[in-house]
Amino acid sequence: MRLIERWVEESAEKQFRRPLRVLGVDEVSYGRGHSKYLTIVWDHVRARVVWIGQGRERDTLDAFFTKLGRRRSHRLEAVTMDMWQGYIGSVQAHAPQAAIVFDRFHIERYLTKAIDEVREQEFFRRGGAYRDAIRVAINAIANGCRVAAERDAELRHGAAQAARQRRRPQRRPQSSAAPGAVLGLVADRASGRPG
Repeated sequence: MRLIERWVEESAEKQFRRPLRVLGVDEVSYGRGHSKYLTIVWDHVRARVVWIGQGRERDTLDAFFTKLGRRRSHRLEAVTMDMWQGYIGSVQAHAPQAAIVFDRFHIERYLTKAIDEVREQEFFRRGGAYRDAIRVAINAIANGCRVAAERDAELRHGAAQAARQRRRPQRRPQSSAAPGAVLGLVADRASGRPG
């Protein structure tokens, strides 16, 4: 394990010396119960890890910016990250000119939560017939899947029966047969009895 740690540190150190313009910051948990974290900083332009620190607090990212230095920090153009307040505060303090870009996953999660809250408020605010209409729509959507599946099964069953009917040879009555025998054969077919 120490060999891997040493290789990662040496590799990151080489990448750290290069000019940095667009960085990404994220945390990775390790150990049991998500209690231990590493903060990882990477260079988006070269797709390389440039720094790894213990923890996920603001102090952790502050240590990166301290090592990076003021002049290099002020050359950063953008930093991508999740919405972790410690990271936001550190970037704003050390690289105020850098645009902070949040990842799509976190934005979608917060927007979905906000939409659900508004929908719930409207549901309870309107009351009465509006609630009933919403419930009917929700049930129709939920049951529509089940009904569609049942209808699909019926259609498949009907198609299979039609295919079997097409493959079955048709028995034709002999011309010499008595008219009563022909009518009996037709009645047998209509009732489903073999003729």
